[in-house]
Amino acid sequence: MLLAIFGAGASYDSAVLWPPSDHDLAPWVSLSNRNPSLVERARPPLTDQLFDHSALLVPAATAAVEWVRMNRKDRSVEETLRELQAATAGSPIMQRKLLALRYYLHSVITLVEQEWTKREPTNYDAFLALAEGGRFDRIHLLTFNYDTFLDASLARHLSTQLAPNAFQHQHCSLIHCHGSLNWAYEVLSPLGDLVGKAANEVCDRIVSAEKLELGPLMMLSSNANPPNGFGKLLVPAIAIPVEPKSDFVCPREHIDAIAGDLSRITKVAIVGWKGSEESVRQLLLGLPTSVRGLVVSGSEEESNRIITDLKLPGTFVAATGGFTRSLYLTNEIQRFVES
Repeated sequence: MLLAIFGAGASYDSAVLWPPSDHDLAPWVSLSNRNPSLVERARPPLTDQLFDHSALLVPAATAAVEWVRMNRKDRSVEETLRELQAATAGSPIMQRKLLALRYYLHSVITLVEQEWTKREPTNYDAFLALAEGGRFDRIHLLTFNYDTFLDASLARHLSTQLAPNAFQHQHCSLIHCHGSLNWAYEVLSPLGDLVGKAANEVCDRIVSAEKLELGPLMMLSSNANPPNGFGKLLVPAIAIPVEPKSDFVCPREHIDAIAGDLSRITKVAIVGWKGSEESVRQLLLGLPTSVRGLVVSGSEEESNRIITDLKLPGTFVAATGGFTRSLYLTNEIQRFVES
């Protein structure tokens, strides 16, 4: 049984034709007709790049985005957001900032995804093809990303359209443990007649509400584009990237599906995940000591650091480069999956 874990680095380095460095180009990829500046603007961001986009994407989030930028200094985005989250206790103004950031993050990833899908097929497609060749009786795919690139690749792999609420497909399961673009909470609080109002006006009303009651997590049939969609007022169901991250934003049954199979997992592939989510690390401590793992990050040094920090059972080795390099230049992922 295979468990594959994908973090922001996987989507960042998910296009075989456009790796972050020309040194990682596959031998058969031509250097002609490349416009690196255009591609870099569309590249899925790493966590520390989430606030490099215009705050005007969501006017209600402008103050929150500027707060993060001003208070970040030389700290990571996760550390800065942890401070913001801590400051929300007893402060309605700070709580509104945190809520507004959900809309900002949703807008950023939505825009990026619309551009990056032009670079499909992605490295996720190649990974799934290799995983299928590994003859595993079951494959668990766990992602920390809000984007739906992995969903789209799995749909292509299975030759079927996936419903977001059907997280188990044949012998695969797909878990977005920090939420997804097409997941949301319905606003149950009465906020007046907002039918036909512009999205920014609706967002302002939701963010400024004195009390906000939300319904259970909804997995929608297509990207809902909060704050309004499908005749409902919506709050994006995505986790704010704080460090250490502790909460899952997904149905409990999704996590239970992995937890129930931990003792049967034989291989773990970690791609582009820094290992900072303590709740997931605690879950993975239940892996058998016989498990074999491969960690793929931007460099061998970074991968070894992640292995050291995670302290997981089993034997983990570091890949020598990122997602594209490990797939197409060194074939380290293929050798790991098929051995």
